[in-house]
Amino acid sequence: MTLATTNTAPTSYDYCTVEVPRGKNALYADTYRNFGWTPDGSDRTGGPTRRRILGLRRDRAVRSVELNELQQNAVIALATIDTLERSRTTAASVVAYALGAIGSVLLAASVFAMQDTVAVPDLLGGLDPVTVFLVGAGGLVNWAIAPVAFQLVRAARTKRIRPAVDRQFDVVYGACEAASRRRTA
Repeated sequence: MTLATTNTAPTSYDYCTVEVPRGKNALYADTYRNFGWTPDGSDRTGGPTRRRILGLRRDRAVRSVELNELQQNAVIALATIDTLERSRTTAASVVAYALGAIGSVLLAASVFAMQDTVAVPDLLGGLDPVTVFLVGAGGLVNWAIAPVAFQLVRAARTKRIRPAVDRQFDVVYGACEAASRRRTA
């Protein structure tokens, strides 16, 4: 039996892991592929945010200063996109929680104003039942409008940040295009 030996040079790789926001698996995989990275099979989901962690590797012969700068620009733009998109729900959540808290305070005030066994501040003492009812109704209204306010604020924030997100996508695509040209040249 004869073994055929080929004279292959050993290949060394650079390895990295990347946290991918929910729903952005394809975007991150395509972006990193333009910079010479390929999946190494060690993908997993981790952490309390349930973000996916991509394991990547790249032939060390591929790397260059220009390619690393382009990759860094793309990574920064991807992080900015993630931050902008998370800010949509953050601002809306703050408004909705504030309305819910105000509603809770109004409901608690109306309940305590009607109690004889609880010492209430002078502000609530001596209120007529109609006023107490209106304060309680105001609390319920705040609870009811909190989800609607969440949706409205999120829609307005999405409309406002859309141009900034599009600019960041242009940065990512430009960096990927330049990296792809650099790798094929």
